[in-house]
Amino acid sequence: MKNPLDFLLGMLFKRYGMDMLAGYFSRLSKNDPSLKPWLPPRLAGDAFLIDCHCHTSLSDGEGTFESILRRLGTRNVVDGILFSDHVWSLGRDNKTRIPNEKVLHQSYDALEVIERLKQKHVLPEQFISFPGTAEFVSKGTERFPKSAVELIGMGLPRSFIADHGGLSKLKTLIAEELMTLIHDDGGVAILVHPFYLQNSSSPRLWRMADAVEAFNQTTNVFVEPVTRNFVKKFSGEVPLVQDAFRFQALYGYFAWRARVELDRHPRPEVGASDAHVECFAGAGCTLLKEPISNLEEFRAALRRQETRAIVNPRWEAQAEIEPIIDAIWHHWGKDIVRTLFVLNRERRGVIPLIKIASNILKSFKDKAFTNNAREGHALQDVDESG
Repeated sequence: MKNPLDFLLGMLFKRYGMDMLAGYFSRLSKNDPSLKPWLPPRLAGDAFLIDCHCHTSLSDGEGTFESILRRLGTRNVVDGILFSDHVWSLGRDNKTRIPNEKVLHQSYDALEVIERLKQKHVLPEQFISFPGTAEFVSKGTERFPKSAVELIGMGLPRSFIADHGGLSKLKTLIAEELMTLIHDDGGVAILVHPFYLQNSSSPRLWRMADAVEAFNQTTNVFVEPVTRNFVKKFSGEVPLVQDAFRFQALYGYFAWRARVELDRHPRPEVGASDAHVECFAGAGCTLLKEPISNLEEFRAALRRQETRAIVNPRWEAQAEIEPIIDAIWHHWGKDIVRTLFVLNRERRGVIPLIKIASNILKSFKDKAFTNNAREGHALQDVDESG
């Protein structure tokens, strides 16, 4: 049942997938367990895990194919990974996006690195990846034609981009059209983070998708209170930081909303790290009941709906908080701090709105804390001083 405020949010923000936001926060105040992603208590010995969404320094991530794969091999975190770099790379200013027509060619290079590391016994023989993979962006969907939607195409030929008019042509397509081209070329299409500032609930697109990303650890990790400690890497006082922290719970909405839609309209699901830094690789993944060795076996598992999106317990068992906080600071934290300074100095007109919204969110957090305390549990949190 929708919260009454969702009617207003639906009028204002439905194209961004925010039309159930009030209902999400009302559940947060009740400490609803459905808000939490699934972390299995233990894995069966034959469990097979694939991280279905990972970036490298070839787009907006950090780390090379080899450095990420060596890390995974040493720690035995997953049994396979998809390197799904964006169809652009960053310029020298780390902001300008430069179209990368060779992104699919580069994913084939990753397969060569994997084979070399297998020969060196860095990776186990059953470790898999699928070349011809990239994260594409469309201009929207049939239902929301102006709300850009991202999806991963995997198993595509090297010439896919050139065969369809280049990136300048592909980015003018709506997601349903782009997904049709992926299928026509024998690829698998995955709808990724479907409610991360976008609304991918267009009925035909949902039906067409070979899988929907039901869990994305890079958005989920920002829900964890301990991640606030990145601000301690800054030597001075950060303006508006406590107000900004109160928006933290918003990141849990994206995965929760995807699960709501999957309950309503079941589709095969996958999980992924969406790693942009090496230490996140493998953090979220897809659980398969048995090992697979090629794309067709993966496609068949999806059709049988034998996959599940999970937080990776292997990764959780080895996660070290300090390197994670350090990675957050270097990749996202510096920009967050810089933005807060800009707001405080140059956009002071929006500060009252930020204060109002943050106080509303604080009330939900306080209710969640009270409910949790009544049940005899302790919230893992950091103090308001940061």
